Amino acid sequence: MGYYSEVAYAIVFKSTEDREAILNTLTAEERELVTESLKLDEPDRILFYANNTKWYATGDMAPFGLTGFSEIDTHEKLLENAENNAENVYSMGVFMRLGEDLDDFDQRTWGIENAPKGFPEWYDLVDIHRGLSVGWGQQ
Repeated sequence: MGYYSEVAYAIVFKSTEDREAILNTLTAEERELVTESLKLDEPDRILFYANNTKWYATGDMAPFGLTGFSEIDTHEKLLENAENNAENVYSMGVFMRLGEDLDDFDQRTWGIENAPKGFPEWYDLVDIHRGLSVGWGQQ
């Protein structure tokens, strides 16, 4: 289980208060664990990006008799809370994880079909693009 991933997610809220309500679903310890890795510059968004990371939640590792990473568990809790509270605290979100293998990716979205006018398109926030690199000169 040594695979690395590139991971990004974006959660967009109607207001700063909605964003804070979701952040407050985390304990103080959990919030401290992930706050440094979150981009919170825009008052209505929670943004996250990590490259070359092991994205293993405890639930993913249980079948192997292993534990995951508490930081990943906390990110997953934040995503789950935002998605499950989308009716009370409106949010729209997209999560994408791109693994090392061509068929190793995870894409989750919510709230997109009911997004208010003016909300960004999910693919403008996070999208997967694969490419090739060549080792010879190109014209």
